[in-house]
Amino acid sequence: MKKWPIVVGISSVLTAMLAAVAGYELKTLKTTYYDIRTSKIKSGDAVRAVLLTDLHERNYGDDNIKLIRRVKKASPDIILTAGDMITASEHPDYDSSIRLFRELRKIAPVYAAYGNHEKRMAEDVQYQKGFREYFHALEDFGVCWLLNDSVQINQSVSLSGLDIDRKYYKKINRIFYPPMQMKQDLATIPGECFNIVLAHNPRFFSTYVQSGADLFLAGHYHGGAVRLFGGKVGVVSPQFRMFPKYSRGMYEKQDAKMIVSAGCGSHKVNLRINNKPEVVVIDIHGNLV
Repeated sequence: MKKWPIVVGISSVLTAMLAAVAGYELKTLKTTYYDIRTSKIKSGDAVRAVLLTDLHERNYGDDNIKLIRRVKKASPDIILTAGDMITASEHPDYDSSIRLFRELRKIAPVYAAYGNHEKRMAEDVQYQKGFREYFHALEDFGVCWLLNDSVQINQSVSLSGLDIDRKYYKKINRIFYPPMQMKQDLATIPGECFNIVLAHNPRFFSTYVQSGADLFLAGHYHGGAVRLFGGKVGVVSPQFRMFPKYSRGMYEKQDAKMIVSAGCGSHKVNLRINNKPEVVVIDIHGNLV
């Protein structure tokens, strides 16, 4: 009896099952909560932030109503987007993204930083005209872009957006982001506040901590697409780097923390297994509550 038909049959069934799981997860949002306590937060200055990353123009329901409802349910003080909310392509869906940001702005103040896709669209000639219109449309209804700049959220909390050069996203000939360059990019960080930094690429956490900031918020790796070992290990990054070190979750180094979101969408590796798209909710408050 030939075994190959059985092998082919089993492989086909497993492939169909994986495709079904991946299709389900790509459409299913979850909310992940983090709680951070620090002596730097004064009484009355606690902040609840919602973090969105790597949407890549995906829609959850008509005009992203499911995503908007999930954000609204969290009752955030601020909404943070850490990049790649759109995709660098010949026909990006600016209208959908603009409508989403308009609705988010009705919920809470919105602060946005670049990911590698926004960076590419801002710099490459073929995208610039459309991207400028998108950029200014968000500004017009109150979205605050943070590009190596900082704002004060309250007396205890400041927020910065890190905008790094595209060379640090290369798939091959990857180079390190040096601390000297980072300190120039983040020169506006104030001294005594609890400092949050939107830093799209989590790869350079060891460099980021040398800025003296307290919390870095990243995405970019989409959770590693497929997660193994009970969801503890991500398999691949968008740069096709296997088993990236910082793929999803909260990490600590020295006195700093970094929260890496699995993101809300996908790009190139259009696959998620054991890795649902997520909305991240972060409560930051004093040690005594």
